[in-house]
Amino acid sequence: MKMSCMRSITALLLLLTTLADGFVPSNNIGDSRRWSFFVLSAEKQRGRFRKVLSYLSPRRILRRERSGDENVLSNSEKIPSSFGSPEMQLEPEPKAAMTEVAVVDVNPAEALLAEVSDAFNREDFNKAFALLDSKYKEDPSFVRDREALLWRYAKACFEKFQIAETPEEQESYLRKGQGLTQDGMQKYPESGYMLKWNAILLGRLGKFQPTKLKMQNSFLIRDNLKKAQDLLPRDPSIVHALGEWCSKIASISFVERNVAKLLFGMPPESSYEQAFAYFEQAYALKPTMKYANLAAEALVKMGRKTEAQEWMEKAEPTG
Repeated sequence: MKMSCMRSITALLLLLTTLADGFVPSNNIGDSRRWSFFVLSAEKQRGRFRKVLSYLSPRRILRRERSGDENVLSNSEKIPSSFGSPEMQLEPEPKAAMTEVAVVDVNPAEALLAEVSDAFNREDFNKAFALLDSKYKEDPSFVRDREALLWRYAKACFEKFQIAETPEEQESYLRKGQGLTQDGMQKYPESGYMLKWNAILLGRLGKFQPTKLKMQNSFLIRDNLKKAQDLLPRDPSIVHALGEWCSKIASISFVERNVAKLLFGMPPESSYEQAFAYFEQAYALKPTMKYANLAAEALVKMGRKTEAQEWMEKAEPTG
């Protein structure tokens, strides 16, 4: 039955080809143009019919039936999927390649660190603080046991202090950050970042402390900054903080100096010359308008106005 059906299809295709060959055009110009088109179309169709006839030949049908595989023919022998269309596609459509997706275990600490670092780089300090604060409240040891997360949490507290609107909020963030670094220095005594942020936070906290405690902490701030500088000699923020410390000590009032003398035997000492030296060093490590301005201010306080003017010019934006 199958062979009979195939023969019938073959005969029908031959008949259509014969009819195309026997068409006689008229002398009409429009008919002649249509005839030319038809002849070309018929020629194309005959070529396609030959491929079909070749495909439907009994010998190839028998071969496919024996093999039980419809795909034994080569691409050039297969019936085109777009048979009868103006442009025949002889080659099969390429299949999309299977892509293997590797399953990678993401370390939660590394993922959090990357997200926090990105927030700091974009100066989105609220997000950086929120990420670390929520994780700390959820699992304090998760943050405490990782130095890189702990000192960044303290740094985030400092940044929140910078943008806080009320003195109460400012003090709260400073105390929180200072407490984190205090614990961190015991756990990571050789961490330059922990020492740096402890000193910076403690220095700002002096605004909310009595004179006695503030003067007492000034020695600790200096010592921690110097240790941090030894560990991180290329960090300009540490050098800048040392310059700020020198400038503040150089500007303390007569009363504060006498109180320190009574309490500690000798008050902390420094000068604007030392402050300028640190600001100049910070600028060498990272040339910024901020460091140039601080250097100029120190020079003004020393009465070196000509040099101060030169540093003010460095502080002016270029371009």
